[in-house]
Amino acid sequence: MNLKLISALLVAGLAASAGAAPKYPFPRAGTYKYGVKAGTTYAPALGGEINTAFKAWKTAQLDSSGSMMRVKFDNTTYTVSEGIGYGMLIMVYMDNAVNNTQGQFDKLWAYYKNFRNSNGLMHWKIQGFSSANQQNGATDAELDVALALLMAYKQWGNAQYLTDAKSLISIIWNKEVASNRLKPGDAWDDYKNPSYFSPGALELFKLVDANGWDAVMTNEYAMIKANQNATTGITSDWCTTSGSAVQGKETKQMGMNYDGVRTPWRLAIGYAWHGHADAKVINDKLTAWLTSSTSTIGNKVANIKDGYTQSGTATSTYYVATFVGAFGTAGMTNADRQAWVNSTYAQLKVGADGTGYYHSSLKVLYQLLMSGNFNNFWDSASMASTSIPTHERPLAGATVQRQGRQLTVDAGTLTGLQADVIDLKGRTLRTGSTQGSNLSLDLTGLAQGIYTIRLKSAGSGEARSIALTGN
Repeated sequence: MNLKLISALLVAGLAASAGAAPKYPFPRAGTYKYGVKAGTTYAPALGGEINTAFKAWKTAQLDSSGSMMRVKFDNTTYTVSEGIGYGMLIMVYMDNAVNNTQGQFDKLWAYYKNFRNSNGLMHWKIQGFSSANQQNGATDAELDVALALLMAYKQWGNAQYLTDAKSLISIIWNKEVASNRLKPGDAWDDYKNPSYFSPGALELFKLVDANGWDAVMTNEYAMIKANQNATTGITSDWCTTSGSAVQGKETKQMGMNYDGVRTPWRLAIGYAWHGHADAKVINDKLTAWLTSSTSTIGNKVANIKDGYTQSGTATSTYYVATFVGAFGTAGMTNADRQAWVNSTYAQLKVGADGTGYYHSSLKVLYQLLMSGNFNNFWDSASMASTSIPTHERPLAGATVQRQGRQLTVDAGTLTGLQADVIDLKGRTLRTGSTQGSNLSLDLTGLAQGIYTIRLKSAGSGEARSIALTGN
């Protein structure tokens, strides 16, 4: 066994891998300028519900070939551009010294660029790493990819990300916006999908692009409010520009199904980051019905199903993360819905089905947003006030060294120091306390992998460093 110790949180300036150190490493323990987040203990840098969901998603959905990486679709032979957008967002927010996601972000972006059409937009469905199966762009994917590039610039400091974001945003304006409205793609403009509208992204586009994004947002919000059912607040998958619901392109159903379920989530971001009043009005109406005793859900998260007519009748029977999380994020715009947000977040952890392409991708994104880890990196004042949890802060005065299979901790002036070696399942495998000023742990027998070295001091709280075993 060859151990390499990286005390990333104890010794400033050390990096776990190649690539730029993230300016905003996961987890952030952040709050948002507007609204509420789940009032619950959430994932530390290693272990916990978000990192667990992230690792499950990576294992099941990612496929790499050379300089490119793709997110596998439900039919794993294919990849859709929407999935590349989800993947890039996840990578930019999950980076830290252990997850080391920048290289994977770059590979996902390389995949997008490799399968672009003549307009500079990725064909929306690709067969593996070979060729387009369904041609031309899908606007929801482009908005997510552009947003991810903007955040990547702030996260890792590479100006090329900003250049790429500006270029893509310009293409979106020229090819996927018409009459100050979002088109569903660059090659078609029949009906509209409310869940393609990403106000969190469009508000940031204004910072780097001079086109009329305010007018687009005004029109999109007006369309969604006209489309929303007056009693339930449920929006439909597809609608006309005036808001009249039409049949879904895939399901051929009316109402909210898998095509349109993301609307509350996207609006929740618009409110959390920018305080959009329209986003609050729309989501508050939905959660008023969700938590009402007269609704088919009746304020009981376990009653959520995966499809609804706009009048509120369930059209399917499955209990899945895609709908639980979407309805949960809707509550983030109203402090009166704190209990609802907490309950839905808890079900994302353990109850709702989070397997498969769509469920697993959105589960990670929902959890990031609801936990305070989907911050607006462009809001410097907000990010400056975001604190790292006490248990992730450096433990001043302690140093960690490894010689052979012995891990030695110099307590310095600290008293009552304890060290634990913890695996990714949260199991404590080794423990020890100071004898004099030093503490020694025997690492013999540990398998290759990633471990947490947790340090505690009676007078100085707790910190974590990362021990890696490898070749």
